[in-house]
Amino acid sequence: MKRLVDGAFSLITNPPFPSEVCMLDDQRSVTVPDEQVQELMVLSQGAADDADTGPLFATLQRHGLADDGLPAVDARALRQLQEIGHGYRWRLRDVKGAERLVALLQRAHSQRKGTYLYYGQTPVLPECGVRRCVELTRRLGSRQRVLLIGDDDLLCLPLARMGHHVTVLEIDPLLVEFLQRVAAQEKLKIAFHSQDVRQPVPAAWVGAFDAVMTDPMSYEPCLMAFLVRGVSALRTGGHLYTCLHPYARDVFHGVGNRLPVGVVDHLAAFNAYHFEGFQESWYRSDLVVLERLAGAEPYAWDQVLPFPDLIEGAHAGRWHAATRLRPAPFKRPRAELIPQVLRVWAQRAHRTILDVVVTASETHHHVYVALADGGHVALSVDVRRGSMTYAMYPYRMPWDALLSTMLAETFGMMSPAVVRCEVPPLDAPTIVVGRTVG
Repeated sequence: MKRLVDGAFSLITNPPFPSEVCMLDDQRSVTVPDEQVQELMVLSQGAADDADTGPLFATLQRHGLADDGLPAVDARALRQLQEIGHGYRWRLRDVKGAERLVALLQRAHSQRKGTYLYYGQTPVLPECGVRRCVELTRRLGSRQRVLLIGDDDLLCLPLARMGHHVTVLEIDPLLVEFLQRVAAQEKLKIAFHSQDVRQPVPAAWVGAFDAVMTDPMSYEPCLMAFLVRGVSALRTGGHLYTCLHPYARDVFHGVGNRLPVGVVDHLAAFNAYHFEGFQESWYRSDLVVLERLAGAEPYAWDQVLPFPDLIEGAHAGRWHAATRLRPAPFKRPRAELIPQVLRVWAQRAHRTILDVVVTASETHHHVYVALADGGHVALSVDVRRGSMTYAMYPYRMPWDALLSTMLAETFGMMSPAVVRCEVPPLDAPTIVVGRTVG
């Protein structure tokens, strides 16, 4: 296979901010020009050895960051996934066949070696993903008709392995292509349909599914879009499994009250995720189980949903954003100073800190600051490279400018690069795959 070498991964951002390829175990990195990002996205999930490639592949090959003739699975990324998921294995004790399902997801995630910011994709850890699938099967039984609305978690794979009849609705055509390839590798039968969730869905789906599983971003229009499509697809009495940012519970109840659903269960802090370079993310989400009740949904299956932007509303600022700071020159930040800087920043930004949580490993330090207004700052330090990345929620440019300046002055960092994540416009091209692999 033609792909990034073992241990290499990509950070794919929106222009004008640069995308790059980095290594897990050393400081090699290559900045990728905007016109080569599409090729980078393909190489990040692998392509056939005889696939046409452009100048990026030659550049990365010259730097030892890409090659052809490689196996599909990245052994180094696989080890990293196994390490960060170890602390969640207790959730699967006494679950028959759980190790085989986790291994399936780990193999799949190790092959998708990029952080993609176009669709808000942050994959769930394999152990938590399998637990989600186990919850569905435990409550509804085997061989259910399951619809996944969005699947950067790759959960169609274990669900199909468990014997369910699985359909995936996914906006990202590259992800659909990747899932089709892995499904074929694993000899799994899965149906795929690629389109924007806001567009009308097939009439044949109405009331056709026993279960729907989704993990939307927790903004009011995004929750409504994903949940209303799920409700339309469910039979009466079917279950909808959705994930939820804990700060968005009030927003979620406002959306749920408009839908013909009842809450079956609410499992707090159920999901953990991984992001840049297969490291564990600071983010946790709840799992909410809903039952489809009799009654009409507020938007019909054949209606274009009236949301020009899914990232807005009472729960959020306009942007999801992360700021990345690099050392100049290379310098390892003193992690113990970071909480102190954040406290001063909060005071200057007129924000109140509720809690500060610091965790550390040999390769990364994480600082999570919960704010009284429901927001947060989650900062990660790569101790090998001396670089740091922080996510600010909700994003405000003056807050970000103040914090990045304070961190840069304290730790000798370079100018920041802000990576903003925005859902594509409603008139983005629709690609219908409608193909079954198996």
